[in-house]
Amino acid sequence: MLFLVMTLHVINGNLDVWNERVYTRISSWRSPALTHIMIFVSFWGQWFVCLAISALLFALPKTRKQVGVPILFTTLSAVSLGYVLKRIIAIPRPDVLTLIEASGYGHPSGHTTRATVLFGICAILVWKHTDKKSIRTVATLLAVSLPTLMGFSRIYLGVHTATDTVAAYLTGISAIAFCVMALQCFGFWKVQHTERA
Repeated sequence: MLFLVMTLHVINGNLDVWNERVYTRISSWRSPALTHIMIFVSFWGQWFVCLAISALLFALPKTRKQVGVPILFTTLSAVSLGYVLKRIIAIPRPDVLTLIEASGYGHPSGHTTRATVLFGICAILVWKHTDKKSIRTVATLLAVSLPTLMGFSRIYLGVHTATDTVAAYLTGISAIAFCVMALQCFGFWKVQHTERA
């Protein structure tokens, strides 16, 4: 619902001023060194990189069922969902100075959606398979900070607006929720019930 409401506001131009302010602020921090870092960060959100990581975990027999299937299924779902949404909504990329080449539509950000999904599902799997508080804390911090950094990099590079990235976070969270429910239905993700004495 939040995604739909935001998208309608973007189409109607209600968030144009906010997008411009965010871009102006972030682009004022541009420097050659930071640009190289942001390009490196952005690379890890490419669809083929996320799918390659997911496929590798799926290919390893020891991690296939507990880790590989959930991550590959969720990543494939996110890639497909992002592709479909971009073409249905058809909101163009921002008309600003871009530091890298980017094609297609901009809403929601595919890179940010994939980062949200990949690191989000990894954090959920960590919480599912370990009780160590320190590991869970690190996984949660990474699941929040890395997609945030990805979204920042896409705005910094001029290929997405702030609303593109926020819409991507909402899309990614929705994809994770749907995939976790689907995995539960297919028996890959068993819900643990604690027995009371």
